[in-house]
Amino acid sequence: MRTLIISALGAALLPLAATPSRAEPSADQLTIEAEPALAEVDARPAGPRIIRLPNMAFTLRIDAQRGADMRAESASVSISDTRYLLSAEDLSDAAGTELTIEVPHKQLAPLTIENFCFSDSEADAKEELFIADAMTAQVSLRCVSETQQSIIYSAAPLGIALRCKTGDH
Repeated sequence: MRTLIISALGAALLPLAATPSRAEPSADQLTIEAEPALAEVDARPAGPRIIRLPNMAFTLRIDAQRGADMRAESASVSISDTRYLLSAEDLSDAAGTELTIEVPHKQLAPLTIENFCFSDSEADAKEELFIADAMTAQVSLRCVSETQQSIIYSAAPLGIALRCKTGDH
């Protein structure tokens, strides 16, 4: 009898367990677009090499979509150990916010690249190499209303274009 009750109870609860929970979609969204930074590299002998990057400037475009009653109060942008704080006035443009952040070379890890920009044979040297996700930009947006506050997080990969300094450059 006990088995029959447990089976009937399980069968009754099964449709509830199979139904996915539906959370209200959030109107808050944060998107980041980043322009790749450029670093020029001196030619060296072929083979693996460590490239120490110079100071790098990244241009970011931040678009924040907020709920109807929410307003952006501030945003924090960080790349490596460089942080930039945006105020509500900086974020008030409905078309988005564009900013350039310069990251000092001391905060950038060296890159190990094989067979790029070698001096032994300029004909074989690749003149440009793109690394799509060399670093990451992290953004947190603080939104407030009369009754609540929220923080939205987002991250975007940062690309670096390495350009070989040859006789043409």
